Amino acid sequence: MMKKKLLATTLGAVFALSALGHALAAETTTTQTPVNPATQVEKTFFGKKGAKLEALAAEKGITVDELKAQMEKEREAKLAELAAQKGVTVEELKVEMEKNRPANKGFGGKRKVDLEALAQEKGITVDELKAQMEAEREAKLAELATQKGITVEELKAEMEKNRPAKRSLSQSAE
Repeated sequence: MMKKKLLATTLGAVFALSALGHALAAETTTTQTPVNPATQVEKTFFGKKGAKLEALAAEKGITVDELKAQMEKEREAKLAELAAQKGVTVEELKVEMEKNRPANKGFGGKRKVDLEALAQEKGITVDELKAQMEAEREAKLAELATQKGITVEELKAEMEKNRPAKRSLSQSAE
């Protein structure tokens, strides 16, 4: 008798959950938002670009070449809009973007800075550049200290206190 009750209860729960699932599925409406192919490619198509581009092109009902042309056209339009906002030509904007692109990545993904090239670009000496960078660092520390409600010296002491722990972690990883 107890087995029959357990079986009936279990079957009743399964049917109730099944009916609830069907009801929720029937009520849910999905709307697809238009996908910008350029941003879609940037976000998800690293790696096997060819296969993903083919899938996206098929989804849009166009060829891969047509998709690439469409994406390039959209990219050029965005560049033209940004260039107009900045008051420069598209070519000048491309040069600026290329110049600002992080090219030299060092250990841990941190960018290696060529101080000599940067100083030459700014028309100053390396020592002047270092002084400028130190002044910027001090200004950032002052801002952070103000946000925390402490002095710069207290902030530096706090950072120094936390530094040995980080060093010991990096030394143990070696």
